[in-house]
Amino acid sequence: MEHTPMTTKLMLGAVGLASMCVVGNVSAVPFSPFDARAMGMGGTGVASAKSASAANFNPALLASQSDEDDFGMIFPALGLIATDADDLIDGIDGIQDNNLDALSDAITASNIPAIEQAAGDLAAALRDINGDSIQLSLGGGASFSIPSKKFGVALNISSFTTVAISPEISTADLAAIDSIAVGYTGQADPTDSLTSTVNAVAVGVVEVGLTFARAFNSAGGWAMGITPKLQQVITYDYQVSFDADEGEGFDSGDISDSEESESFFNVDVGFSKQFGSTKSWQVGLVVKNLIEQEVTSALGKTLSIAPQARIGLAHSTSWSTVAIDLDLTENDSAIVGDSTQYLAAGIELNAFDTAQIRLGYRHNLSDDNGEDLVTAGLGLSPLGISLEISAIASENTVGLVFQTGFRF
Repeated sequence: MEHTPMTTKLMLGAVGLASMCVVGNVSAVPFSPFDARAMGMGGTGVASAKSASAANFNPALLASQSDEDDFGMIFPALGLIATDADDLIDGIDGIQDNNLDALSDAITASNIPAIEQAAGDLAAALRDINGDSIQLSLGGGASFSIPSKKFGVALNISSFTTVAISPEISTADLAAIDSIAVGYTGQADPTDSLTSTVNAVAVGVVEVGLTFARAFNSAGGWAMGITPKLQQVITYDYQVSFDADEGEGFDSGDISDSEESESFFNVDVGFSKQFGSTKSWQVGLVVKNLIEQEVTSALGKTLSIAPQARIGLAHSTSWSTVAIDLDLTENDSAIVGDSTQYLAAGIELNAFDTAQIRLGYRHNLSDDNGEDLVTAGLGLSPLGISLEISAIASENTVGLVFQTGFRF
């Protein structure tokens, strides 16, 4: 039987599910929407976010912006991150290009030693990819802010989707292949009747929040902000057989049938304080999603939206910003993968409020074997009009964020 390539199924599933969540539109909701300036600085922002981005990272920052900033807007902000931390695509390509062909050729040639060897190699390769995953995250957003120490206000709209595609190798398939590996006696080719599946899970969250912030003169001056928000969480949970022929597989109608959607209220709260003789230092603390929520997918996976706490420290001058952020909570993965607790650092060099260069670094304290991410970004902001682009990269992760905005 001619099988649809598994890599093709993975890619089609990821793209299809992601597009459905974005149009419709997690474990953990992302800490913030995609933001090009923050991404270029390693994902920092709790004490360093500016203008229209401020409320997305720490509501209190809306009351600690420069007195010269009267209005800020970001529209649109768009981002995409792809991760293959398990080298799943390489593993599947190896199975398709080597293991399956070797077993088929050996059976055709009636070469019993070669059949048994190829079956053993195939079983080992399938066990190696079982449960591995590739992930695709994409999102967009817009924000409109009026910073003020007396009463800052902002409207934030964002959509974020994470899709995970993972093979689940059935015990029946492994048993059939193992039986050939230990002694071929004319058994049928097990790859003609596979029961293993490709599992696809997508979690999308849409948020609409209204931020309010105020500065206070007590205790040397500090600021507080709060963002009440509405969240809609959409899940798709779907399976397709390895054995599906060309033209079958991830069907949009069947995927739609697996949709589950829930909406609820949540809130973020943040604090910030500037210090130093020129108020060039700032510390920030934010807790997001104070009200814990749970959603259940069509196939019974339970996903939680839990509180996330992060602290940040930044130093800013007219020509530079240096920032460090640290997660105070360990956050579960949205669908698959390791928990996260990020330590991030970034720097921005600013030339006359017209051009910016950014570099950053992010490390997951919860995963000793995890990848460290390196980020970089560029900004152009003549006459208050901004064009921002940033990239992230590691051995198995790539991403790009782009946004435009305006401030005066």
